[in-house]
Amino acid sequence: MGIFRCKMCGGTIEFMPGSSVCVCDYCGTKQTLPRLDGGRRENLYDRAEHFRRNNEFDKAAGIYETLLNEDRTDAEAYWLLVLCRYGVEYVEDPATHKRVPTVNRAQYTSIFDDADYRSALQYADAQQRAVYEAEAAAINEIQKGILAVSQNEEPFDVFICYKETDAQGRRTPDSVLAADLYHQLTNEGFKVFFSRITLEDKLGTAYEPYIFAALNSAKVMVVLGTRPEHFNAVWVKNEWSRYLALVKQSDGKKTLIPAYRDMDPYDLPEEFAHLQAQDMSKLGFMQDLIHGIKKLTAKDAPKPAVVKETVVQQGGSGNLSAILNRGYLALEDGEWEKADGFFEQALNYDAQNAHAYLGKLMAELRVRHPKELVNCEKPLEEYNNYQKTLRFCDEKLAAALKGYNAKIKERNETARRTDIYNNAVEALKNAKDEASFQAAYEMFRSISGFQDADAFAEKCEDARKAYIYDSAVQKLKNAKTANELEDIRGQLKKIPEYRDAASLNVSIKRQLAEIDRAKQKKKKRLKRSVIAIAAAAVICAAGYFLSVYFIIPTVKYNNAQRLLEAREYDSAVTVFTSLGDFKDSKDKIKEATYEKACAFFAEGKYDDAVKLLAKLGSYNNADQKIHEVKYAKATELMGNEAFGDAYELFRSIGQYQDSKEKSGYCGYHYAQKLLEEQDYETAITVLKETLSFEGSAELLDRAYMDAAQKCFDDKNYTGAYTYYKQFSGYDQASDFNKECRYQQACQYVKDGQYESAVGVFIMDILDGYKDTEEKKLDAMYQYVVKTTKSGFVFTSSQTVYRYFQTLTENDYKNSKELFDKVYQWKLEVTAFNNDQNDYTTILNSMNKVCSYVHFEAKITGGEPNKFTTMYHTITYPDGRVVKSDWEWENVSLNASPYLGCEWKSGWSISSVGEMTVSIYEKGSDKLVGSCKMNITY
Repeated sequence: MGIFRCKMCGGTIEFMPGSSVCVCDYCGTKQTLPRLDGGRRENLYDRAEHFRRNNEFDKAAGIYETLLNEDRTDAEAYWLLVLCRYGVEYVEDPATHKRVPTVNRAQYTSIFDDADYRSALQYADAQQRAVYEAEAAAINEIQKGILAVSQNEEPFDVFICYKETDAQGRRTPDSVLAADLYHQLTNEGFKVFFSRITLEDKLGTAYEPYIFAALNSAKVMVVLGTRPEHFNAVWVKNEWSRYLALVKQSDGKKTLIPAYRDMDPYDLPEEFAHLQAQDMSKLGFMQDLIHGIKKLTAKDAPKPAVVKETVVQQGGSGNLSAILNRGYLALEDGEWEKADGFFEQALNYDAQNAHAYLGKLMAELRVRHPKELVNCEKPLEEYNNYQKTLRFCDEKLAAALKGYNAKIKERNETARRTDIYNNAVEALKNAKDEASFQAAYEMFRSISGFQDADAFAEKCEDARKAYIYDSAVQKLKNAKTANELEDIRGQLKKIPEYRDAASLNVSIKRQLAEIDRAKQKKKKRLKRSVIAIAAAAVICAAGYFLSVYFIIPTVKYNNAQRLLEAREYDSAVTVFTSLGDFKDSKDKIKEATYEKACAFFAEGKYDDAVKLLAKLGSYNNADQKIHEVKYAKATELMGNEAFGDAYELFRSIGQYQDSKEKSGYCGYHYAQKLLEEQDYETAITVLKETLSFEGSAELLDRAYMDAAQKCFDDKNYTGAYTYYKQFSGYDQASDFNKECRYQQACQYVKDGQYESAVGVFIMDILDGYKDTEEKKLDAMYQYVVKTTKSGFVFTSSQTVYRYFQTLTENDYKNSKELFDKVYQWKLEVTAFNNDQNDYTTILNSMNKVCSYVHFEAKITGGEPNKFTTMYHTITYPDGRVVKSDWEWENVSLNASPYLGCEWKSGWSISSVGEMTVSIYEKGSDKLVGSCKMNITY
């Protein structure tokens, strides 16, 4: 298994040998892999990646060039060289938490035209090429945006390059000197790029377009500093190294002037060795510098200009509270966009600050005070900033916000129901037929329980039945044909129990029988006529035709009709089917099927009846007849106390007659039986559907408690807590609830789920309960031991660190000893030689007289999010111990830094023997590690 550091976040990636593409487990980014051999190349890649992630692009590029000198077909080295050339840094998008590229070294040349990019594509495999092309496209779009902005910037005469703040966020002396130089130059009429003022109105935006424009337009750059490390600070060097490259391309049209103070000029960067440096402490420095700049920019008679200085407030974690306060003041003044900007700044310092997300939510909703959130139109839960606030806020704020959200939803629901209610009342007023009464009824039923909606629903239903009845009676007065009577009969079947609808149905049935008898007599007369005609036809040549196509089918038809009247339905259907389209044979098939289904219904064969009716569709209201059959079967089952089957049937026919009420009754009794059988889950499901039935709510509570107790007895404590929490009388502080949570946490410990156990043990309800505190500490201890035992590779875990803090505060077992072991700094010497470009060679001995000594080491370990400063001492062969004034600031676990020191220009030692370089942590003066070198003649 190979190991490599993520190009985006620096996390450790494990991959299978031979892989060319992988996905980082920490940031989820798909990326390409270099060719690693587990030896020197891997160390070089690791060191180069350290420099690149720390934006020391030139140092990283030098190492990638070394790698390419050894292997000209390494696609990854070409690609990383491209990232250095364009200063690509991957930062986390706060909205999506994905790593996205930013360009810190814009170029006029498109990345698609870059020679190293083309080489990367040439030597990449298919998977690598796809990643390179996608990343290049994203970088190209960013590059276009930078060029578009920079083209609108006015040209500068002078660019002042300096270090603004030190490691503690304090303003440097360099910044004060730069400000003085800026005012002197602007008063002389020069247009000067001074980031402290030039970029003050661009806070919160990308600086690169403006820096790029200034670097390319300025004729002079002044690089000033008071300490060697300030000149080599990452972003300072980024600016002057880019400008030096432009100087080489300008044919003498650009000039870089180094300026120093309170330091040895020999400590200036080697890249400045060919330049004339200026000592800012010398009398007349400013006049000489301005005079020189005038000559270089051809500004002999500039017009004075007065520039008002506005000091940019340097952000820092100490200003978080002030930024939040400014954001809320802006909200009070209704300055929504300004407020949102302040809260974005706050999130740059603390990405999990609930009050910053709350402020952004208020700015988004145009709310001046948090209590006004309750007046918002839409539920707060629909907004991402609300979800983020709940995720990171305390319980008090969460309760308040959830209360506002609940009130908004309740208000909106009331408004929704009110609208439906008003529309339903209006619909009822205007209803004139069955459909409109039914529509109004459905509207009232959809808001059952709201005001007097249920009473109005009953009025709608009564009006619908009255309309059907009155319409049927009116039609009956003028009905003459069987079809008209059947239509009326179908209408009355919809209201079988309304007024005298049943007796009217009987009367209509008699009339239909009379019509049918008259029809039969007519058929008999027709039959005699047909026989006479047939006899004559036999004599004629057409006799055969009439016999086949009329006489025989007529005989069959009449025979099938007699079978139907005799209730021999299957035989009748067979004959009618053989007749095809003759007369109304197809309708007769449906009639026979319907009558057979009715016969099954009368015999109590409900399932057979439903099967036949289902084939008929809407014929003679067969679909409604199905409801009638199911209702009858369900009623019979209910009478036999088969409540489960009855409940399911009543539910399946919805609003038919009183099915809903009977469904509730059966469901209640079915649930009782289920509880006796300890089938709690099914009982709960049924009772949730029948809550409107009297007693169901109380029975549901019993089901929850019985289920909780059963789970507890079975040692399923998570299930016990889940059921108990749904109990209407749920009491978080009850002994049962405490015991459930306590036992649940203990079970987590037994299962080795220590983090889950801690999450339960730290709950407020278990505070002081039994031996919770002791068990919590033990779970934390077990977790850190388990997590850190494998080579201590998880020291960046915030959970491990947080647990360690609690354990050491309580002096639990050997936690302090284990803490020191896990988070101790470790030193790995990577180079000790006399070549400033050699990052891997460690010599055993060295001549006491040499021109250059180069020492570098890799520092690992340390506590998460804790920064420290380290220094080194040299113990010479003669016993002298010298503490160097060179220090490494901001050393941290995540930075995984390389520390280096060097001696140059005639360095020598008066004696021979063993020399020791030792690294110490500043403050505690604790030894981190050391390396020895034998000094020879």
